[in-house]
Amino acid sequence: MSRAFSPNPGTTVSIAATTASTSVSVATDQDKASAVRVYNAGPNDVRVRWGAGAQTAVSGDVRVPAGAVEVFSKGNADTIAAKCDSGTATVEFTTGEGL
Repeated sequence: MSRAFSPNPGTTVSIAATTASTSVSVATDQDKASAVRVYNAGPNDVRVRWGAGAQTAVSGDVRVPAGAVEVFSKGNADTIAAKCDSGTATVEFTTGEGL
């Protein structure tokens, strides 16, 4: 049974996404940060990629539509990258538990 996403206070980081990939570090405490909530606050779709170490988002990565909120299991990821196929968007990432 899935439980609702429960954010870790103070863990939200953001990226001002453009057509070039930009990355940011995220919380890594697996006991309290096994999931990441992605909020695309911008007017354009973004592509996101997460993993351990340096990450570069590319056009074939997961698409998060403009205005959408998605929650993903992040495994041992400590870095998230985002880019727009065109235009710009502000993307927020919050770690926590649940989906």
